[in-house]
Amino acid sequence: SGASGHTAVTLCRLRIVELTLPRVSVRLLPGVGVYLNLYTRVAINGKSLVGFLDISVEVNISAKVRLTMDRTGYPRLVIERCDTLLGGIKVKLLRGLLPNLVDNLVNRVLANVLPDLLCPIVDVVLGLVNDQLGLVDCKSFLLGTSLLPPPCPPRPLPLPPQTLVSEAGGDLIDYPLGRPAMSPRPQMPELPPMGDNTNSQLGISANFLGKVLSMLQKEGALNIDITDGMVSAGAPLTWLRAHLQVFQQYPESRPLTIKIQVPDPPSVTLQKDQALVKVFATSEVVVSQPNDVETTICLIDVDTDLLASFSVEGDKLMIDAKLDKTNLNLRTSNVGNFDVSLLEVLVEKIFDLAFMPAMNAVLGSGVPLPKILNIDFSNADIDVLEDLLVLST
Repeated sequence: SGASGHTAVTLCRLRIVELTLPRVSVRLLPGVGVYLNLYTRVAINGKSLVGFLDISVEVNISAKVRLTMDRTGYPRLVIERCDTLLGGIKVKLLRGLLPNLVDNLVNRVLANVLPDLLCPIVDVVLGLVNDQLGLVDCKSFLLGTSLLPPPCPPRPLPLPPQTLVSEAGGDLIDYPLGRPAMSPRPQMPELPPMGDNTNSQLGISANFLGKVLSMLQKEGALNIDITDGMVSAGAPLTWLRAHLQVFQQYPESRPLTIKIQVPDPPSVTLQKDQALVKVFATSEVVVSQPNDVETTICLIDVDTDLLASFSVEGDKLMIDAKLDKTNLNLRTSNVGNFDVSLLEVLVEKIFDLAFMPAMNAVLGSGVPLPKILNIDFSNADIDVLEDLLVLST
């Protein structure tokens, strides 16, 4: 207090005790980066000469974020401007008087203090994003878009694929736990130049497609048992019985089953206008006895080459495969040695009629495309290049 009759009231020990889950919106700024808007409610505790305070305030944080590249070539998000707008301030005075004076004081103090406390939160969030951009595996996933022209360098923005490829239980496949100390940065496949009518390109590498098939193989989705009813009324299996001389050991007709297992992850190779998938499978031919006991006739290793084609339906990349060729190797036999090469045409027919429809049914669920910047790739043109599948829209 003083001669002027004014009363001096101070606040101290202001502390943010709770932040509600923010509501975030992002808007693209061509040539710059993004405009970030964040809405949240903040709970604050404080102390004044008139008592302890509980403060609740609504906060709108808006930030202009520029997309840049650092000296090592990694993408980086940098805040250019951050503004804070306060509203809905509610003050609860636990004890004491002069609530109107406290309200006015709190409004002034928060307007001066909160921007310096809250804008660094955006820095922290962008720091986490930048850390992830620094763990990029360029061989796996690429995004290039003309929506962000210079001053950002005209280079694709790579994103980590592990956010898309996960097991049914939710665990990520080969998720990087940190950048290896001396690991060289993998060379980035080059996206082709954009045409005059192309706004965005999405590049999906062969490595990423291999991760998808690896997930299916690990879950056993590529394994199948082939029975008589699955291949043209059983004719190919009848021919197989005859060739393996099953009738000599089992005069009565017995059900024959081919158990196909894929023990290793398939590999994907992308070349100009061609996508090749190599699948190594084991084919165990078994016959069922009257007491439901299965006896193994032989075990054959089958190397298959598949040709893959791609399309987009909705927000998913669809993959369809067809059999190109097979190569057989006899591992074990309980009916004596025989020339397995004589079975190549027959086994290829069985794979084409039974294994390929089953595999395409598994692939039929599609690979979800990333939802980035609301870009619609449903009518995209698809090009198969060296190590890279490119969707252009």
